[in-house]
Amino acid sequence: ARMRLLTFASGSDLPHVGVEVPCSSPAALLDLTAAYAADSRSLAGGMKQLIAEGEGTQEFINVMLNTGLHQLPLASVRVLAPIYDPEKVLCVGMNYRDHCLEQDFPIPEVPLLFNKFASSIIGPGEDINADPEITSQLDFEVELVVIVGRGGRNIAREQAASHIFGYTIAHDVSARDMQFKSNGGQWLLGKALDTFAPIGPAIVTRDEMGDAPKVGIRCRVNGVVMQNSNTRELVHGPADVIAYASRFMTLKARTRLPSPEHCPPPRPKIHPTHSSLRSHAHHCSHM
Repeated sequence: ARMRLLTFASGSDLPHVGVEVPCSSPAALLDLTAAYAADSRSLAGGMKQLIAEGEGTQEFINVMLNTGLHQLPLASVRVLAPIYDPEKVLCVGMNYRDHCLEQDFPIPEVPLLFNKFASSIIGPGEDINADPEITSQLDFEVELVVIVGRGGRNIAREQAASHIFGYTIAHDVSARDMQFKSNGGQWLLGKALDTFAPIGPAIVTRDEMGDAPKVGIRCRVNGVVMQNSNTRELVHGPADVIAYASRFMTLKARTRLPSPEHCPPPRPKIHPTHSSLRSHAHHCSHM
């Protein structure tokens, strides 16, 4: 069954896991954490626990959706990053064919992996910290994010799609001066700063999106479309990246693969004049 999963906060409560109520007007969500508690169960592990439980929770969610209990107006809660504590955040560079051709970048023969950290993750609409003493070349890129639901090592390409739990959207923030002009040419410091990975709002499960989704992906800055592509342009799709990365490291459930990254098209850079910028990752794509 199709699900759109969120992590949210209401009042002073700790983060809860929610499921969007299909076709609700106004938009509503099922507070799954509260539903678990009413069933004498705990969802203290949040989205990571829900992913680990796998398909076994689907029947319970369907029952709760049909009862109408534990539902909240979506407008009454604060939506957080759907998953904020993965073991790994692996990213893929230069992975959109159309943008690579536009920029005369060679199309990579294998995925170009780099990483961010869990401390980079923030929710949609949260502030991006842009310290002018660190960077004067803040930049933006929209990403499709793959959530690994079942881990493994040396995963066969033919089996890799079955390891996908779902997908979300991300804003890959970069400090271009740190990425290319410092740290010996290694990308880490230009990519992995705190708040440099806004994600969300929702995780869409694989049964809705498929193994190799072909969806429009775009980024707007102040209402202006700055990136507009489609995931059919991927050089290396989700299954390719999972199989390749698992040759070198164990992928655990809840690993995030912001896959892929656009080759940067020509566009104005963001030059922050204040200590923070507003993230609009939730405006970047329509899935």
